[in-house]
Amino acid sequence: MIKSLYDGAAAMHVIHRQHEQTSNNLANVNTGGFRRVILGVHNRTNTNARGVVGSGPQIQGAFTDFSSGRLIDSRRSLDFAISGDGFFKLQANNGAELFTKDGRFFRNYETGQLVNVDNVVVLGEDGPIDIPPDLSDSAISVGPDGTLVAGDQRLGKLSIAQFENNNSLVPVGQTSFRRGNDTVDKDEVDVQVRQFFHEVSNINPTGELINLIVGGRHYEAIQKATRTIADALQQSIRG
Repeated sequence: MIKSLYDGAAAMHVIHRQHEQTSNNLANVNTGGFRRVILGVHNRTNTNARGVVGSGPQIQGAFTDFSSGRLIDSRRSLDFAISGDGFFKLQANNGAELFTKDGRFFRNYETGQLVNVDNVVVLGEDGPIDIPPDLSDSAISVGPDGTLVAGDQRLGKLSIAQFENNNSLVPVGQTSFRRGNDTVDKDEVDVQVRQFFHEVSNINPTGELINLIVGGRHYEAIQKATRTIADALQQSIRG
């Protein structure tokens, strides 16, 4: 009977964590480049000399769904989307490389550099991309290979990364990633860049809402069952 209490408490903890993660997914349904996060769950069994003393589900870890998100036609000259399994490269303030699917870019008028929505520098193949101050955004165009031009003037080429296994990447904030210890870059990058589009999340709102409703019902059912077991155990002790 005590084991059942352990099982019920563990199950409610897992459902609570899943509810939090699903809510965060829903909150970022329109966030540029956001990737759905799924919590892995496995059943555990703890034993001692007397046998099984506790079991039930346990959070195994958080896993990112790297499937493509929706492309939004924004009509902005500095909005770019990657067709294919690639990431834009960013340079954090500490010099570290970050990777993102969010291609909503701007220019920092103080430095002249191309930056993202958080003012983090966007990397080109030769370093940060500089945009002349007298050049309007509408004059800039980008080719499928990521080369930025304005008329006959070449401004730079977006640096894009692809990896052998995206699951080796480590999340940084809501929309960026960094290399993990076992991250391996692909030798050849096979993607295309689309101008006037940006990629939003890969969240399916209907599916996430269903998960919330089903999870809530499971929580209530387990809570009632656990309370019944606790009451029966209390009566047994009193008897």
